[in-house]
Amino acid sequence: MYKQMYLRLFNAITDAINALITGHTGAAVSGLIQAQRETERMYLEDASGEKRKRRGPANAEKTGSPR
Repeated sequence: MYKQMYLRLFNAITDAINALITGHTGAAVSGLIQAQRETERMYLEDASGEKRKRRGPANAEKTGSPR
């Protein structure tokens, strides 16, 4: 997951640099904001999945369910 996040941000930064060089400040800013939101969503979705995975065995112990 981190590799995908890194690549998304790296490509957005590259695009933003190119946009700034050509004088397209608005496109640079909006592209960076979009990439930030996407990678934050990716991180939060993965984090919530990890919490569910960690909770699974603990809940199994409480209910007596097999692991």
